[in-house]
Amino acid sequence: MIFSDQLIEEFVSFYHGNNYKPATLNRFRRDAVRFQQYLYSLDLFNVEDISIPVIESYKQSLVDTSCPSTSRYYGKRSNISPKTVEEKLQTVKNFLSFTNYYYGVGISSHLIHIVRAKSKRMDFFERAELGEIMEMIDQENDYPINKLRFKLVCLIGATSGLRLFEILSLRVRNIMSGAFCITGKWDKERWCFFTPEVQDLLQEYLEVRHSPIPWLGNHCFKEADSDPRAIISHHPSNFGAPCVKSTICRYFKRISNKLPGDKSFSCHTLRHSFATHLLRKWVNLSDIQQLMGHSKISTTAIYLHNDWSSIGKVHQDIFSGLSF
Repeated sequence: MIFSDQLIEEFVSFYHGNNYKPATLNRFRRDAVRFQQYLYSLDLFNVEDISIPVIESYKQSLVDTSCPSTSRYYGKRSNISPKTVEEKLQTVKNFLSFTNYYYGVGISSHLIHIVRAKSKRMDFFERAELGEIMEMIDQENDYPINKLRFKLVCLIGATSGLRLFEILSLRVRNIMSGAFCITGKWDKERWCFFTPEVQDLLQEYLEVRHSPIPWLGNHCFKEADSDPRAIISHHPSNFGAPCVKSTICRYFKRISNKLPGDKSFSCHTLRHSFATHLLRKWVNLSDIQQLMGHSKISTTAIYLHNDWSSIGKVHQDIFSGLSF
């Protein structure tokens, strides 16, 4: 069977029927095309040509791939991360699982063993550090409306633990209500909460985006939607449209490059900070799991290693002076 573009689309459609998120399906498509191009470079054109040695050589080519300039780790590491390699190999395994099941061709996907990448160190930020980052955003040579939007994204991330795609899907009414049941990864529902500071910053952002906008000819933007999004695009050609992740990620990368030390600043490190601050207040781990939207509590448990010093202080308070 020819490893064609049509077969890739069938593969993506197959997993679409299994309720995978659009972002995951797009990644499957990109990674499948990349694997297809690698096979074609070896003059291999059929699914039956895929073997374990071929997959191992593809794995090595991934390991040797330079870190792209679009990555937030560009300049900080020379090659793509082990986690990225793992994800791209998992796509190959999923593709063969599809061809095995649907057409009965290709090597068994069960023969492919993928070593899980070790969890990298999880950066998190103290409250004082987050305050300094907010000041850094204010000092950026940028339009006030762009600063407010990015500060709002950061404050929501740090105080609610939402993922970036979840933040970008929020509506104004969701935040102004103070609490909202959101559907996140794997269609998992959970409650998220918004502080008065977040609501005040959103109100300030709304006022600015309804004021005259220079690149719109100083015309005032009027919400076309009766239920507007909290975070919108500022691009002249589609002002008010949904904001894309890459736009916000560019701001994260800009700030991350200016931070002292080797901490990475991203929406994910804001999630780590959110979980860490909850742990410091000894919030029940299962409650943190629900707030983070983790399907397994073992995923939440990896945040425990972030704050051993705090745990050590509590241990001393409880057990210091105890003798027999």
